[in-house]
Amino acid sequence: MRREVETVDRRRGRDYFQGKRFLCDRLPERLLQEKGKRREKAFNTLFERESKGQDMTKGKSFFYFWTPVLLYAGVIFTLSSFPISFPPGLQILNLDKLLHTIEYGIFGFLLARAFLRASPPFFRRSFQAWAVILAVCYGFTDEIHQSFVPTRDTSSIDLLFDGVGSILAQFFFERRFF
Repeated sequence: MRREVETVDRRRGRDYFQGKRFLCDRLPERLLQEKGKRREKAFNTLFERESKGQDMTKGKSFFYFWTPVLLYAGVIFTLSSFPISFPPGLQILNLDKLLHTIEYGIFGFLLARAFLRASPPFFRRSFQAWAVILAVCYGFTDEIHQSFVPTRDTSSIDLLFDGVGSILAQFFFERRFF
């Protein structure tokens, strides 16, 4: 729900007013109820940060959103470094594909969160597409990495399920956060 802004800064024109109007969703309720210079200062700060592409998430930094992505990418790399062999009784048909889907679903979710919350406006406009693209590219490099690990091999089907997991994560992200 968008809140209306009563004041218009005539010196800066209509575009500035629309920018302030859009940003009023991001202000805390107590600042929306304030009058005068404090409210104007909050709007101006948010508007300037938005136009520069800075993080708009209440003081949370770039590292807050991108550190989990990098850590999880490290976990994926580490897990793909181990030679894998299932005992004969535990081989379940297509368990590998399910694990790829879950693994890259989590990765796609973390990427979407990072692109939405701590990226320049260019990436924010289509953050879900960028999350899927980056997840699939990382899946491709992971498959290349697996070709050098004994008892592991590359598979385009695994790459396909990496993309499926990332796309499913975007549907979950959209339902959860929008």
